[in-house]
Amino acid sequence: MSTTTDTSTVKLLSPDNWEYWETAFKAKTVSANIWHKICPGGDIPIENRQNQWLLKPIKPILSNYSKPRNAQDRQNDIQTASDLTQAQQSSFTLDFNIYKENMKDYDTERTSIEKMKSWIQ
Repeated sequence: MSTTTDTSTVKLLSPDNWEYWETAFKAKTVSANIWHKICPGGDIPIENRQNQWLLKPIKPILSNYSKPRNAQDRQNDIQTASDLTQAQQSSFTLDFNIYKENMKDYDTERTSIEKMKSWIQ
């Protein structure tokens, strides 16, 4: 029969419960898929550590997908995707879909970090 450890209320009160706290902390961060970004490194060479936090993605701007043909075009802002050519719309749509996926990953990571901050306090 295996035993499980309740990691929801572990408090680091003294050096005596360090190992128990560390085990619970590692279990929670591995579960949240952020351990590899915060682990002290162990036997992993520093150049191979995956400790880069995700940067907030930059949302594509519709007007960046249109090249002005003349000075007057520069003054007319692109308002909707229908103001773009089919190729420009396709580029914008692809970039926007990539942005949405990257934003999901970013939000997931931020949520995991916030949960760990709450757990530590």
